[in-house]
Amino acid sequence: MVRHPLRILVATLAAILVQAGNARAVVVAEMSEETLAATAELIVQGRVSAMRSRAGTGVYWAETDVTLSDLRVVAGEHRRDALVVTVAGGRRGDRVQVVAGAPRFAVGCRYLAFLVRNGDRWVVQGWAQGLFRLEADPGGNDPVATRALEGLTVAGGRSVSDRPRRLGELVRMIGRVRGRP
Repeated sequence: MVRHPLRILVATLAAILVQAGNARAVVVAEMSEETLAATAELIVQGRVSAMRSRAGTGVYWAETDVTLSDLRVVAGEHRRDALVVTVAGGRRGDRVQVVAGAPRFAVGCRYLAFLVRNGDRWVVQGWAQGLFRLEADPGGNDPVATRALEGLTVAGGRSVSDRPRRLGELVRMIGRVRGRP
């Protein structure tokens, strides 16, 4: 059987283009912690009690609704004990869509989230830049807040700090920026 190199090349390129059409690069503007604090509509601490993926409504074919419970409002107004945050990506049947730079939540974990409204939904401001996972300090001190920034591309090629911070330090900074002692 004689193979046609041109056909093989065309088939290979077509397969690459189909896959490239499924991939989405996300480039975001760098947001310092101070900028996040100044511009977020709502800043909360909460524990993820549920995650539910569904069909996406925009660019992404899957979105996940994350329920934050046991809320503590750090800044802004929210009068309920729970809040739903929507993130890009998720699982639909046997398919999974992972969106580079999107915030990543896990059920049972606590977070500090900087949120803004997108239509009728709450979303994490600045993609993964606006989400800090809270971990207990082994010494029993103030919880440690860290960001998971894998896959996040910041415009201009700059990097965003992912160094661990004390939760109390972040909350005091938020108060200063928003004009509270």
